Amino acid sequence: MTDSIYDRARMVIRRAPRDVYEAFANPEIMERFWLPAGGERMEPGRRLTWSAGPEVDAPEIEVRVVEAQPGKRLSIDWGLLDGVRTRVDWIFEPVPEGTLLTMVETGLRGAQEGVRSRARDARANFDRVAEGLKTLLEQGSGLHVVRDHTPDPAAG
Repeated sequence: MTDSIYDRARMVIRRAPRDVYEAFANPEIMERFWLPAGGERMEPGRRLTWSAGPEVDAPEIEVRVVEAQPGKRLSIDWGLLDGVRTRVDWIFEPVPEGTLLTMVETGLRGAQEGVRSRARDARANFDRVAEGLKTLLEQGSGLHVVRDHTPDPAAG
């Protein structure tokens, strides 16, 4: 097992740190660029259930908000209901262009090659999330990165 492998994605978003923070903390905004968030705001200690996709039978993700500092940091631990959990930290740093958003997932466990593969997948997913958020906050339109990444052919 290893704790030293993690994934990290970074992106400059041309909005103030509080706006970028709010996009993750507010489920109505988050659903426009990422996951169906279950309708409750991210507050410290709150337990939430998110959906891993728009399908009715999509796996549920259990989320516990660890830390919430508006405009600075948001931290959760999360995992599918199978009990495997990791921690995700969103860090919102002011830069001249707006906000440097850093997303880090730690606590990946298992055989080293499997963990490396999972970290690569998570990095790609967080890159998509950052791109969706950037498009929403800078251009005003949502990319729906989860829904459109693996579309259901039966949905039309």
